[in-house]
Amino acid sequence: ERTGHLQSLPFDAAPCAHATLNDISADKLKWFLDTARRERDYPLSVNSPSRTALAHLNLLDGNTPTHAAVLLLGKNPQRFLPAAEVKCLHFHGTEVRKPIPSYQVYKGTIFDQVDRAVDFVMAQLARRVGTRAHQPKAPVEYDLPKAALTEAIVNAVAHRDYTSNAGVQVMLFVDRLEVWNPGELPSPLTPERLRKPHSSIPRSPLIAEPLYLAHYIEKAGTGTLDMIDRCREAG
Repeated sequence: ERTGHLQSLPFDAAPCAHATLNDISADKLKWFLDTARRERDYPLSVNSPSRTALAHLNLLDGNTPTHAAVLLLGKNPQRFLPAAEVKCLHFHGTEVRKPIPSYQVYKGTIFDQVDRAVDFVMAQLARRVGTRAHQPKAPVEYDLPKAALTEAIVNAVAHRDYTSNAGVQVMLFVDRLEVWNPGELPSPLTPERLRKPHSSIPRSPLIAEPLYLAHYIEKAGTGTLDMIDRCREAG
């Protein structure tokens, strides 16, 4: 308690040690506010001061940005949270074996990590271009539906345990995609219950809310069900 290592707040709500408002990116904040206004009718102006916007999102502890603020809108989140990254690996076979044909580690904000990881997977997937028989633009189909793999990566980043030194890992094999993250399911969720309608129980609510406002998640507990349905529809 004397040295400040015991935290009384949840990790996402706790102040990020040594971080200041100068560590929040004005450009990223403006992008977020513009996106939130467009996607969810968020009331704040895109020109709102950083302090006002962060306070409105409950991302300030006094004058100090919280861990959630730094992860979502920081200039360099990994300066404070080095394990907050996504590792993307592409294997030509069905097992984890060297050499690894393509391997990237993505840092930056949570939004950056999700976007780049999705782009990595999409770039490696085989695609088929259809005909213009029924529409002016030829349809393009991938081996995996983009909406499903995006949901998997967003969930992994949003619900990971950020106190762990492990990162999120996305591995693409010839027959499947695996997405790993550190942490456990919150009670009472189990892997079996994720296959049925269930409530949304975010591990880090202050991270989940901006992701919802930017339309990256729905906060309705439908993520795994949507992934299953989309993959079944795609065969």
